[in-house]
Amino acid sequence: MEIIGMKERNTPVEGMRGIAAVMVVLSHFMVAFYPAAYWGDDAMSHIANGLDIKLSQSPFSIFYAGNFGVCLFFVIGGFGIASQFFGGGYKGVRRIITNRFLRLFIPVLLANGLCLVMMKMGYITAVSVSETTGSSWLRGVYSFEADWRSWLFDSYYRVMFCGDSVYNSAFWTIAYSLYGSFLVALIVVIWGGIRERWIIYAITCVVLWSMGTQGTINCNYFVAFIIGGMIADIKIHFQLKLKKIYGILLLVISCLLADYPIGVAPTNMYRFLDIGNRAAFLWHILGAGLMIFTIINFEESGRILGSRGMQFLGKISFSVYLIHMQVLGSFSTFLFQKMFESGISYSVSFTGTVALSLVLIVGIGWAVYEIIERRINKILNYMYFRVFQSERTVKN
Repeated sequence: MEIIGMKERNTPVEGMRGIAAVMVVLSHFMVAFYPAAYWGDDAMSHIANGLDIKLSQSPFSIFYAGNFGVCLFFVIGGFGIASQFFGGGYKGVRRIITNRFLRLFIPVLLANGLCLVMMKMGYITAVSVSETTGSSWLRGVYSFEADWRSWLFDSYYRVMFCGDSVYNSAFWTIAYSLYGSFLVALIVVIWGGIRERWIIYAITCVVLWSMGTQGTINCNYFVAFIIGGMIADIKIHFQLKLKKIYGILLLVISCLLADYPIGVAPTNMYRFLDIGNRAAFLWHILGAGLMIFTIINFEESGRILGSRGMQFLGKISFSVYLIHMQVLGSFSTFLFQKMFESGISYSVSFTGTVALSLVLIVGIGWAVYEIIERRINKILNYMYFRVFQSERTVKN
């Protein structure tokens, strides 16, 4: 079973990758236009009865559970690397790891370059619109002086090594994807062939969780990659098939864990899961792992996640991740402000903005995938096989 850069893909996982991307995109729209739905702050509310405040701890928040979506990406990343090893040995893993840095860095450099150009041309309107929405997050995402030096520094150093970015607030995850891929590859290559590898998985998870945050890197997130690797191990070696009742039950549990609020201390049923300031990370990581485990072992999930629409979203998910913040900071904020100033209600202005923005994001994401992402992958694979000629027998 091969995930990254291969023709044969696990279709439920690919579909879930698309859903995760949508979660992240919607989370940024919500925190930009309805910040109370994230932070639970009365001062940020835009609905008379405080419905947006209630949403911050509601099961409906799963539709914009951005941190959970990120955890899904991380679990899928670990699953993909380990699947390459357990399904085909060292060669597939070696190629992925060799290409990984440039596979991430080149698109990041181009996406940040687009943001630089847009800021210089005055197309980014997020800061001014934040006065209307009351979102401190939106006010801060583009409040810096853009120039080519900061573009290069941010793209190469801050994004790739520090898990941070001023040009694109979504790019904090890139460093985790880089380090997490290396970590899972190291573990499966060294210990993947022995029965005691489960002890290594467990020890690694405990160590990573105990490390907490080191500098700008939250080591807790790397547990998601290890869990993804464990799920791949189970899938390859045990071939489990969940009965319908168990599959549905596990999906419900994973969705409930996904809804654990991250922007506000829970006061509803989730208060019983509040184990401290890292509770959201724990439950989101475990929920993401449980969800991926369930969908790959639950045949019914493939009927939905394997549909053409879901597979399309999964295919362009990285490209959508690359460009959605530029759309949000320019087109979306501009359109919302114009609609709201023309007398249209706040909620209708938001709904219209999100609907049109999603169409634009998907369209641009598809174009970026076809024109840039696919070609980068093709070039990197070509270069890899030119340098490592002994591995030309590995199929793309």
